Amino acid sequence: MSQFLNNIAVTQFDTMTKHDYQGMGVLRGCFRQRNNVTGSKATFNRMGKGEASQRTAPSSDVIAMNVDHSKVEATLTDWEASEYTDIFKQKEVLPDEISELSDTIKKAIGRRRDQICIDAMAAGTFSETPAETEGLLVATSVGGASSGMNLDKLQAIGERFDDLEVPEEERYVAMNANGFKSLLSDTKLTSSDYTTVQALMRGSIGSFYGLNFKKIGRRKEGGLPHGGAGTYPVAGDVVDAFAWHKASVGEAIGIEMQTSVDWVPQKKSYLSSGDFKGSSVIIDNEGVIKVQYTMV
Repeated sequence: MSQFLNNIAVTQFDTMTKHDYQGMGVLRGCFRQRNNVTGSKATFNRMGKGEASQRTAPSSDVIAMNVDHSKVEATLTDWEASEYTDIFKQKEVLPDEISELSDTIKKAIGRRRDQICIDAMAAGTFSETPAETEGLLVATSVGGASSGMNLDKLQAIGERFDDLEVPEEERYVAMNANGFKSLLSDTKLTSSDYTTVQALMRGSIGSFYGLNFKKIGRRKEGGLPHGGAGTYPVAGDVVDAFAWHKASVGEAIGIEMQTSVDWVPQKKSYLSSGDFKGSSVIIDNEGVIKVQYTMV
């Protein structure tokens, strides 16, 4: 910490950035989380399903369910978001600079945290006819050839989760703005006959099939995977959205975002930084669904 920097300014920067960061991550709180991980790896335990056995006779031996126990491991990575403030432009980190740097750093770390979890889901194994250890693939052809996000795709998600008896609480879907646009164009959803989803008429989606919707925008970090050659998906590109249950994806945090403001004499500048260490991994493939739709 710089001996030249006003302590009030440093404290204000640290408090503002951390406070705002709590609400910045779009996907924050949507995954099974482990905090304060020590070392470079984190392990998540998965317990398989059990089946009750009929009691055959008094005092007979107990029949063990032989529940399967497995583990998945996440390797933590280190991330930083930093920026210099030249002393000749500003003697110290004043409130306006604090606000601007706080906003930039919190957003950069928040987006990266989201991307780590998106990348973990993208690394899963999916199939239209999934085996027991695979996730479901809802192809872009569901609801029409090369179609956008639509009611049929949402129903496929809901059917899969319901069939596996996934709890209705804490189900999530992440899609981009074009996916929401496609849903708004689906007359099955916007018709007055479908009163349970009339939130669409207000340009938003509440909960459908127990699904909570998260919007992922255009991001330099990558955002949702897509088949196009450009940086961002365009019309005709196939986008991979994801649906998941909170317990099916783990997020490990080694260092929750921490901030610092230091004087760098070689640059005659203050260096404001946000640091984060974390990772994500699929715990249960059955609880994650990849939904493909075509940009319209």
